[in-house]
Amino acid sequence: MKKLKNLILIPLLTLCVIVAACGQIKTGKTASPNDGAPADSVLVAQSAFSPLNNKDVSGAAELYRVTSNNTLTVRLVGISVPSETGLKMVVTENGSLVYSEQLKSTSGTENYPTSLAGTKRVDGVFIRSSSNVDYGKAAFNIPLPSDDY
Repeated sequence: MKKLKNLILIPLLTLCVIVAACGQIKTGKTASPNDGAPADSVLVAQSAFSPLNNKDVSGAAELYRVTSNNTLTVRLVGISVPSETGLKMVVTENGSLVYSEQLKSTSGTENYPTSLAGTKRVDGVFIRSSSNVDYGKAAFNIPLPSDDY
């Protein structure tokens, strides 16, 4: 019986290793997204991320006004952040959280449509941990989308 198990198990495990090495099996790590610029939108502002709290964060945040409904889309461009679960993208107004969403991936270019509209002032887009530690900040001082743009 032991020989039979080894006869079946060893080739099966070898096959799994070979297929995984060829990239045919997903290992649980999300591929880097490469979202295009939001459609029906106007670029309002952009800012590079500055690392915070000794975390390695790079890339930029762009803010788009969606012309059809006057809402804000946050676009993270070429980001690279620590590979941790629970990281989120946070938008602040006068230092207060106004929008938050889990990161789709820890690298790449990704769009985050929001329901934010009106004339509030965005002062930052942060990469924040699940324990509310800021890893990076893209600083802004602009009104959120409005008909004035």
